Amino acid sequence: MTQQCQSNFDPALAAAIAAALPDSVIVRAGVATTVPYFDVAGRRRLLPVHVRQIQDRLEHLTILTVADARHGTDYVQRLYVAPAAAATPEAVRAALCNRPIDHRSVARIREWGRTVSLGLGGARLSIDGAVNAWHRFLRPFRFQRTLLRLSCDTPEIDRRAFHQATAATGFERVDDPGRSDGSTAWVGVVDAHGREDRLGSIRVGPDGVEPPAFANVDRLPAALALHTSGWLPAWCAAVLLRLLPVEVRHVDFARTVCHELGAAELPCELDDSDARLGARVRQACEDRVPFVAIAGDREVDAVAADTPVAEWPVAMRRHDGKDMGVLPVAQAIGLLRQGTSMPTVAGG
Repeated sequence: MTQQCQSNFDPALAAAIAAALPDSVIVRAGVATTVPYFDVAGRRRLLPVHVRQIQDRLEHLTILTVADARHGTDYVQRLYVAPAAAATPEAVRAALCNRPIDHRSVARIREWGRTVSLGLGGARLSIDGAVNAWHRFLRPFRFQRTLLRLSCDTPEIDRRAFHQATAATGFERVDDPGRSDGSTAWVGVVDAHGREDRLGSIRVGPDGVEPPAFANVDRLPAALALHTSGWLPAWCAAVLLRLLPVEVRHVDFARTVCHELGAAELPCELDDSDARLGARVRQACEDRVPFVAIAGDREVDAVAADTPVAEWPVAMRRHDGKDMGVLPVAQAIGLLRQGTSMPTVAGG
């Protein structure tokens, strides 16, 4: 990897990278659907401070986001960019999508990864088995496209095996002349906005493919948040439902319902702040909470002294504004469980 590698790429960007990290160079450029990108390789990782230093030296490009991976002692990082004139809407969208991901959501995604990995049994896999494992792992997230980028020096016998496996699973196979790393395929996803993220690799050794450690695919939560604009699948939502009492006198009712839902192991929380109801509903939407339940006079007055909590009514609403009606707590628990249970390895 030499400085001459940069001669065919954007000279201003190459100079900015060299100034921020002298031992890093651009090794590849391309377009992921509609978003231009540059791959940068070096011994050190591009930290946010380096990205800011690079951006300060650029007038014609805006860096949208950075995806990275480590290969041995080298970092290979992909800078997604946009022309400065077109960057404003992209930056607004990135600000919307790049909200912090709650650790509870990350834990649920990793739990799903461990479930898929355990199903593999720990034995070495064939190429077909490895591609199918990645397919089962990624299927519940419904990305726009899933890709396998093949190294340019993959042997023909392995190349045919990758081709057959991708045809059976729906992966898109891409021969990547810019990558040279033996019999290797890089697994990537393209989100709803056209961004491509690399999640891992399938490396073929003399005795097969090592089973992927799906619980350690660290880039997936961020890629999923970008793909869904923060609306993660309900089964991995940090907070599934937020209880909203209309007025102070409804707080005890809402708190009791919240405890009942918590006892059913459904992640929920109570918002009894002084803000108006409409503002709290909007805040729940901004916080990406899939469901809200409202407790007001109608719900409180419908409860007799000896009515079990399971029969108390709550007014349910989805994040998209769809009114689910007034439901008994027990029925609400059933509906939430039905729509939010973790996928199965067989069904995805």
